Amino acid sequence: MKIILNDIFSKSSFLNEKTEKEVIILQNIFFNMKKFDIKEPVHYVISKEGIVYQLVDPDFWIPESSTANKKNIDRKSIFIGLLNEGKLTKRSDGKFYYYDKVYKEYKEPIFESEETWKGEKYFATYKEAQLFSLLNLLQYLFDRFTKIDKFFSNEFIYNEKWFSVRGIILKCNILKYSLDLTPAFPIERFNRQILKFSREEIMNFVKVILIEFVSLKEYKNSKKVIKK
Repeated sequence: MKIILNDIFSKSSFLNEKTEKEVIILQNIFFNMKKFDIKEPVHYVISKEGIVYQLVDPDFWIPESSTANKKNIDRKSIFIGLLNEGKLTKRSDGKFYYYDKVYKEYKEPIFESEETWKGEKYFATYKEAQLFSLLNLLQYLFDRFTKIDKFFSNEFIYNEKWFSVRGIILKCNILKYSLDLTPAFPIERFNRQILKFSREEIMNFVKVILIEFVSLKEYKNSKKVIKK
């Protein structure tokens, strides 16, 4: 698996302090991938095609994150953003729309929740390539940061207990107003996939998939060669 190094936040003030990591927080993030006009800093972004971008070295903390000052959880956390439109609005024309500064039509597969969640019922789906890359990235992070327990959140609700866990949680677990990750995320499946590995097995698997770091420039040049 390739991890594309993007230095978009290289001049940010938070690159001055490294902290021990005990938590991985998963969240939605949405922006124009062609322009890469991301505003909210995260350590990693995973595109719908499963491309992993490292925007901030996970050794550093991100005090500018939306969870800043929430019991200092940001200091010990690694933030992973999955590119996703989030909640969808169904209009009278029968079409679904997502909000990105203005409402735009959503033309991809739709996840319909059996029950309303935070007043919402329709959500953008997460892509299989995206989920596969996420699993590989999590396994790599388990290997690198040994204080992160092999534990995955099992619910989409806020609860004070999530502030004291060491493992993988969702943004909506620690922010009451958060709508990510949404119920479209296969949380039970990830629980099974994460828990079935021992740390030793995860480390061996990571070595097999060969994590490769490439610069953004190298990645763009390789795409140009392929097009020719």
